[in-house]
Amino acid sequence: MSLLGTGHTPQAGTTAEAEALIAEARARARRRRRRIAVAVVGALAVAAGGLAAVGGFPFSRPASTGHSRTAGAIVGPASPPPYFIEASTAGSAYSAPVIRASASGKLVAPTAVGNLDDYDPPYGLAATGPDSFVVGLMTPSDCSTQFFRFQINDRGRPGALTRVGPTLPGELTSMAATAGGGLIAYAIDGDGCANARKDGSYLGVLDPANGRTRQWTDAPKYLSQLSMSANGRLLAFTQMLTRPAPGSGGGYEILGYQVRVLATDGAPGPVERRSRVAATISPQDSMFATPTALLSATGTSFYLCTEPFALPARGTKKITDNAKIVVYRTATGKATGVLAAWSASYPQNNNGGDAPLALSCSSMALDPSGRFLLVPYLETFGNPYQPPPVGSLTAARIDTATGATTKWTVPYGGQGEVQGTMSVAW
Repeated sequence: MSLLGTGHTPQAGTTAEAEALIAEARARARRRRRRIAVAVVGALAVAAGGLAAVGGFPFSRPASTGHSRTAGAIVGPASPPPYFIEASTAGSAYSAPVIRASASGKLVAPTAVGNLDDYDPPYGLAATGPDSFVVGLMTPSDCSTQFFRFQINDRGRPGALTRVGPTLPGELTSMAATAGGGLIAYAIDGDGCANARKDGSYLGVLDPANGRTRQWTDAPKYLSQLSMSANGRLLAFTQMLTRPAPGSGGGYEILGYQVRVLATDGAPGPVERRSRVAATISPQDSMFATPTALLSATGTSFYLCTEPFALPARGTKKITDNAKIVVYRTATGKATGVLAAWSASYPQNNNGGDAPLALSCSSMALDPSGRFLLVPYLETFGNPYQPPPVGSLTAARIDTATGATTKWTVPYGGQGEVQGTMSVAW
């Protein structure tokens, strides 16, 4: 009996043990596939310059590398930005983006995005500086994407929204932006949209100053968070590789994942032909969840967050989930070290129910300097039989130069099988 998506056969001494192993694997599959279906958004990058009015993509060189640990961070301040923007989901419910304090996770202020009429979530988030953001969202009446920009003051209070760029056909699934919003990168899903392009999903880069875009067709399904280097030269994303699973009734088998990079000055065309594979990840290294890749500020390296999968040992009474952020060289695809790692355990549920917690860094964000990384990584779920059924979410702020980490936990999460995710940008 093979596990859907794992390619492994569980080893158990009895039928009951085998069924318990399968139940646990399926429970993991359910909760992680739900995360695949949620649009994972909120990358941050900084850049100098934007698109030229003539339609070219000239870029200036980034500042020199100042941190040997990441081999890709720009020399920056000694402290992270005081505020970040986040948008949360719980099951099929979405909360409007809000501003939080990065040191504590404390809610600072709502944004005007939730007051917009005729626009629906999910929301795309990107920072264009430590005090300015771009949000993308959809018009359900015609299934189109529109971007808006706003700034926050020194107390984290947001200002008015300004519409940015043209309306784009299709539903936004991920975005990134450069400093000042000179470039906005986006991934659009056209499936099910009446106004969709004939070539379906696509990636693009927009210059909001003049409305010029460059687009690449046939964007892959299950595309992860979109990321952009500081000089605007590279986009990066992770895609899932699958094939139909025989006898599964429409299910699929996960073959692995690829981190791909695409040059923004490359010619338009299919994404697969215009991008290259920067790294390949086995299915066991990130089971049931597309790993998140985030380019460093210079683009010479990237951070990859994976959730390694392992069947529980025979007779074990606990399940242990793991997640880690590994630094890779963009040019070679070689890992250079682990920036952060987490593990969490919980009692095994032989009935196949969902776990009380989940490790996941489906959203990561770098600050404008490229030195500080913000990662919501641990979700705990509320007990629906002990109201109020509120869980919590824990995030880490990581100094990529030293590895120093601070954490905070806020009330958050879902009810029973309803799980929450948080997309961030700062």
